[in-house]
Amino acid sequence: MRVLGVLARKQIRKTSFSPRRQGLAKTQRYKDALCPECLPAHDRPVIPIVWFNGSLRPLEEAPVSPLSAGLLYGWGVFTTLGIADGRPGHVDRHWARLTAHAGRLGIPVEYALDHVEAGLSELVAAGGIVSGRARITLARGAAGPWRDENARPSDLWMLAAALDVVGRPPLNITVSPHRVNSASPLAGVKSTAYVSQLLTLDEAKRRGFDDAIVLNERGEVVETTSANIFWVRDGELWTPALGTGSLAGITRALVLEAASKLRIRAIEGAASMHALHEAHEVFLTNSTRGVQPVAELDIHRFVAPGPVTSRLSATVASMS
Repeated sequence: MRVLGVLARKQIRKTSFSPRRQGLAKTQRYKDALCPECLPAHDRPVIPIVWFNGSLRPLEEAPVSPLSAGLLYGWGVFTTLGIADGRPGHVDRHWARLTAHAGRLGIPVEYALDHVEAGLSELVAAGGIVSGRARITLARGAAGPWRDENARPSDLWMLAAALDVVGRPPLNITVSPHRVNSASPLAGVKSTAYVSQLLTLDEAKRRGFDDAIVLNERGEVVETTSANIFWVRDGELWTPALGTGSLAGITRALVLEAASKLRIRAIEGAASMHALHEAHEVFLTNSTRGVQPVAELDIHRFVAPGPVTSRLSATVASMS
């Protein structure tokens, strides 16, 4: 796999490229260089192309300044979208949340939704991606004690990768020993300052789990390292309220809308781990997983997928 990846990168370097050139020839060169059929979908890396501040360019030529506040301080926001049938899903919802979070962190937004949609479509087509994921990142330019006064107010870039989402088994999760602070200015913000989540996930994986539930300073369930969490008890659907520090996930919102359509009572509130221990079904949601059932939470076992989870999953899939 590594050899094929190196060959693909060498081929993209040999390809003559100008960000100003447009048209189908450019897209075909990208497709030929990437060789998407060479690797199985679940093994494919991020495609070596980035949409950066308005144009496609080789990933290695993305001009991120060493003085970027996004690089130096993690002063940025991002969102991750699923790609199905070659189309990024719910771009409008993702962009609305990203710009709202950018406003909370004082990051200027220089692009409109139509520019982002067009750029995403161009990137996905260039990579020949049918099923996958895309990431939009918006980073602050000049800020803090180390700054370039001539820098742009912000930088926007987009990445994409193939992803195989078929046949994923139910998850085995645990509870993290680390806590989140619901009073933090980053609480509920999808920030690029993401090291805490990655360390939490690494700790769980070292113990043999797929993911970990994080609690806040009051011992309330918040979410997992990269997903919202739901549970079902006596036919009712529960999920942590946003006031716990939970992210307003796009798929989370879709599940709540699906519950309303199916006339399943949905409750957003504060709950301890005791509530999950008494649950009949548990599942996680994010834009690349969709609705993914949990089979085990430490010593506790659940029906995976349970009947409520299955109905919600099918309804959410029909809403994409």
